[in-house]
Amino acid sequence: MAEARSNKPEAAEVYLERLKEAHPKHPAISRIEAAIQQGAIDQTKLEEPRGLARQGRYQEAVESYRTLFGGEVPGGRLGLEYYQTLAGVDGKWGEARQGIERLAKDYPDDPVYRLALAQHLTYREDSRRDGISRLAQLADNAAVSVQARQAWRQALLWLSTDPNDRRYYQAYLDEYGNDPEVAAKLRSVQEAVASVTPQADPRVAEVQEAYESLNGGELAAASARFEDLLRDDPRDADGLGGLGIVRLR
Repeated sequence: MAEARSNKPEAAEVYLERLKEAHPKHPAISRIEAAIQQGAIDQTKLEEPRGLARQGRYQEAVESYRTLFGGEVPGGRLGLEYYQTLAGVDGKWGEARQGIERLAKDYPDDPVYRLALAQHLTYREDSRRDGISRLAQLADNAAVSVQARQAWRQALLWLSTDPNDRRYYQAYLDEYGNDPEVAAKLRSVQEAVASVTPQADPRVAEVQEAYESLNGGELAAASARFEDLLRDDPRDADGLGGLGIVRLR
């Protein structure tokens, strides 16, 4: 790795081949390959695509990266940089996701790539909850905890109001305490739940009270309650039946 980073690609290639021969599945292989690829790129020329990306000119930035890469996207952090820029191009979110997923698989011991994937998922409503769940797990990883928490919080603020999302807000508040904006989002979800919860039919309670009076021997009170039901609906079955029983007693 040191040879790759110190512009000694020939020496790095020798060590890489020896490693592949001795340990073909060693996790360091992908890291060395990425370092060799990055070392072969003129670092001063990276400022052009990076500058275009900072200006929001993502399509131009991607084309500049591709020219610089010679058609082959490198692995490692430079590959991640490319795919995160690609994500800003209309219609390329899915391709960018696939690229970041490959990097996360190639570098399983580096949480930076899992963090990038989780963040990427939060940029779309249909995958945002998956991203939030991943960020919640990464928030316990000291190497990326600060970035994961910030991305987790932002994703919660982006969420649409869905009655089923209470657990996402509550998990964050349980972990970090009161956060006015996140707490406000939770309240909006709770209000949405309340608005769709069927309200109890007051008539059911009235019928129940009438029969409780009847069964308790309070015939006058029962008669009055059954008559109230009939005033609302002269054909009410409970009112007619109840009064019939009262008259029999």
